[in-house]
Amino acid sequence: MILDFDSKIDARGGGSAARELECATIEVPMDYAVPDGRKIEFTFSRLRAADPEKRRGVLMTHQGGPGQGSITYPLELANRPIREAVREYDIVSFDYRGTGASTPLNCPPTSVPYPTVTGTQKVDFDAGFDWTSQANKALVECEPEYVRQITTPNIARDVDRVREALGEEQMAYYGVSYGTVVGMTYRAMFDDKVSRMWLDSILDPEFRDGSDYVSQDALSRASNRRLFAYLAQNQRFYNLGDTEESTRASVEKIVDDAESRYKSGDTVLMRNDILSLLLDQPAMAARSLLTLRDGQLPSKLIPVEGESNPLFSDDKIDSKLSGSNESYTPVFCALAEGGRDADDVWNRYMEWRAETPADNLVIERVPSSICAGWPFSTDRPDWSAAGKSSPLQIGAHRYESTTPYAGAEKARIILNGSLFTTNDARHSASIFTECGAKRISEFLQGSAPYDSECLAREES
Repeated sequence: MILDFDSKIDARGGGSAARELECATIEVPMDYAVPDGRKIEFTFSRLRAADPEKRRGVLMTHQGGPGQGSITYPLELANRPIREAVREYDIVSFDYRGTGASTPLNCPPTSVPYPTVTGTQKVDFDAGFDWTSQANKALVECEPEYVRQITTPNIARDVDRVREALGEEQMAYYGVSYGTVVGMTYRAMFDDKVSRMWLDSILDPEFRDGSDYVSQDALSRASNRRLFAYLAQNQRFYNLGDTEESTRASVEKIVDDAESRYKSGDTVLMRNDILSLLLDQPAMAARSLLTLRDGQLPSKLIPVEGESNPLFSDDKIDSKLSGSNESYTPVFCALAEGGRDADDVWNRYMEWRAETPADNLVIERVPSSICAGWPFSTDRPDWSAAGKSSPLQIGAHRYESTTPYAGAEKARIILNGSLFTTNDARHSASIFTECGAKRISEFLQGSAPYDSECLAREES
């Protein structure tokens, strides 16, 4: 195949490398089970190695999502602390099927507003599930055959077509967030085509839709323990107690007082809004608590104009579920077990609640399901039978909420990888820390994977 690279990427702000970024499009089967059927376009970019004589091969990359393209991602990597290591490769990225410059999924999001939150858990759950079911039904009916084929295994097959088109026997891979799912799926299906792989902020390979409250509850409890210990160790600065028990009591009083203060008036806050402050890094959380104690509102909780609840508003839920790109739901629901049936989601939640000790300093979450009423079954690899011999380094962040740490610990075992842990709460951020950037660079330049930890200090 002869690739026709052109310069149709709008790469403003990408530094000097922007002028070098190339773009090409190949045709791939919409349905790989029908290879002679309908074809779709798959668009990808390439930033060639800085020095051809030192070129290590291709580094396939993806910045995450799902629901967004990634063809300008090589420019971001070329301007980060790992720039020297990644510029030893041809850096390639792509807009996966349904997004960006690849064949789009032209189905408008629902215009029906998300139901008003009442504060009654079962009522809110039922209303939200019904709304999402109707939105998903409309999405599937818009373009059913294409929707059904927007899955991560098909994206992995598309990526392998790119490898073939580039004439590479193997390639390295660097992915963050949803890009880790593409990576682990590609490795499961094409293990012998992977030279090495770094996955940062990895998703639990066995995750279920409608059950993220389990990992979020564990994260909230772990963050609280960290905060109480920090406050006790720094009693002379914060004066909130010198033991974890006494600092907990102080925090509980501050939260209770703030909840009473903001039940009515110009600014109305839910208890969950206030508790969200405890998920921040300890020093930031401590400053917010002192601000609340002094009768002021931390900047994080200052409402946006027209939004009475800054963190958990109806329109933010609406935005998350409908998304800015219609391919989010097909990809997510092809990955996720469960979430299709309301009774199953709710009963699992109630069983979990009955087994989990109550804690009034932990955010209380109502289950929600992105895959409500989704008609198609899960399409993801059988991890027990998947390829897992190529070098895999997993980057994880002990206190982050988007892809909780417990999922990385599970992935390490299931995928036969090594775990690099950063004691921070920032999603996909190994690249931004001094020790993280060093470890990524070493790995991409040939170092073997191994388990290790890092105390975060951000690099520019």
